[in-house]
Amino acid sequence: MAIPKKIQIKRNMDERGILDQVYNLDIPFEIKRSYTVKNFSPGTIRGLHKNFDEWKGFYIIKGSALFVVFKNDEFPQKFILSEITPEMLIVPPDYWNGWIDLGEDTILLAFSNIIFENHKEERMPVNSYYRKFFMVKSR
Repeated sequence: MAIPKKIQIKRNMDERGILDQVYNLDIPFEIKRSYTVKNFSPGTIRGLHKNFDEWKGFYIIKGSALFVVFKNDEFPQKFILSEITPEMLIVPPDYWNGWIDLGEDTILLAFSNIIFENHKEERMPVNSYYRKFFMVKSR
């Protein structure tokens, strides 16, 4: 059974700058759709939805984000993605998932194995129970 996980993205850096090899052979699904997301204000929660037959891959181009991922009866897992560390979060089908940007100007790049017109999802309101999982706690 597939579980959510982060995979390393190869980063090349030299005197000219940085090149991240985002689309690579470590992605466990065939990519049929890609899209970007940018929120108008920091702290906006995106998602909480479950894709039935759809794999998702999430990569942060700029900024950082907190992802919350869980099965129906499981305690949510949290994943942090940032432009600082080149990683992609892979979310298999049947997992609830959502994210919140952790700063201004965060840009997310997402991949899917299903075109938009064919995707099926269930949405859940981000009520007070789920909202607490998106909060950042001071330490």
